[in-house]
Amino acid sequence: MSQDFNTGFTRIYMPLHQKKNRGISLVEVMIVVAILGIMASQIVPKFSDQIRRSTEASTKGSLATLRSSLLIYFADNIGADPVTMESIVPKYISALPTAKIGTYHIDSSSPSNKLNYTTGLDVGGWLYVTPDGAVFVNCTHLDTHNERITTW
Repeated sequence: MSQDFNTGFTRIYMPLHQKKNRGISLVEVMIVVAILGIMASQIVPKFSDQIRRSTEASTKGSLATLRSSLLIYFADNIGADPVTMESIVPKYISALPTAKIGTYHIDSSSPSNKLNYTTGLDVGGWLYVTPDGAVFVNCTHLDTHNERITTW
């Protein structure tokens, strides 16, 4: 024991080897778990949105590849568009890429060869309009930027 000369009270100092290690209380653990839960609730929605954006970007890249292949076919055949999209495989593209549309449709590389823009929409995969030689993603839902996927 020693006396504190400023206050006149006696303090009892316990040597370090006699201190008891008490651990973490249940309340402290619950506070930490609550903080982690709040942080996770903020991170998870943003993470899932990034996954959707990455699949959309992948599909846009595949669409650009298809359009480039169709342009090369058009140039090689003196202005004639292919009758079906399958006819550009394997000379102009090794295989038709997969249209990844996420939760709206299953991933598909199968094209719908149509004569106009009004029939057979929103079934997934690719939409190839034969007279125009135009190719689109065959989905009328909205993307992460609130645009119709068919307008890509």
